[in-house]
Amino acid sequence: MAFGAGYYVVGVLTTAQCLLVFFVDYLFEKRGFGGHARLVTISFDQRLSEEKLTELLARFRPKTEGFEISQTPLAFTYVFRVRINVQDLDELGNVVRHLEGVLKFQVE
Repeated sequence: MAFGAGYYVVGVLTTAQCLLVFFVDYLFEKRGFGGHARLVTISFDQRLSEEKLTELLARFRPKTEGFEISQTPLAFTYVFRVRINVQDLDELGNVVRHLEGVLKFQVE
């Protein structure tokens, strides 16, 4: 709106301020502070015990906000809404992909 009203200096300063906030947020999240909720979907070809899955996730200390299990004839799907930092999410992906029977690991 500032640009449209002819206040170019205000527009540039406001845009720079917003970009700075986004960059600082990115740096904090990358170092493990904060984090945004992510939807993690894991599908297996057989039912994995909830204890084993909870134990696996506990290593990464996520803050679980929701949990859902669904079953189809070919797979069991676990859907978690978690707050987890980026490095732990990458490591979690590597660990889950190497589990026996994993059909899908997806992060949204």
